[in-house]
Amino acid sequence: MACVGLSETDAEDQGHEVEIANISLASNVRAMTLDEAVGGIKLVFEKKHGKLLGVHIVGHRATELIGEAAFAIQMEALAEDFAWAIRGHPTLCESMVEGGRAFAGQALYIPKW
Repeated sequence: MACVGLSETDAEDQGHEVEIANISLASNVRAMTLDEAVGGIKLVFEKKHGKLLGVHIVGHRATELIGEAAFAIQMEALAEDFAWAIRGHPTLCESMVEGGRAFAGQALYIPKW
């Protein structure tokens, strides 16, 4: 488990209107090939502009992914920055890209019921 930045509750307590993107590692091809597809990534965005406020990861290799999230928060990244980022395939960090796409309603691997 790894986290950086604000939790959803902390962000709301600070007056932010938030939007959450929950990405299951079960939708990540690299996690599947490693047989480590249990867990997920929760991205906390400020709703109006999509500023990344926090990231919470549960699952194998969470500590490998959190560095990218910490850097993104430090650089005041937006959901759009994640959505259009180029990542190798298959990689675990593709789930971060999917989080940005989810904020924009353009996620590829989240079922639309």
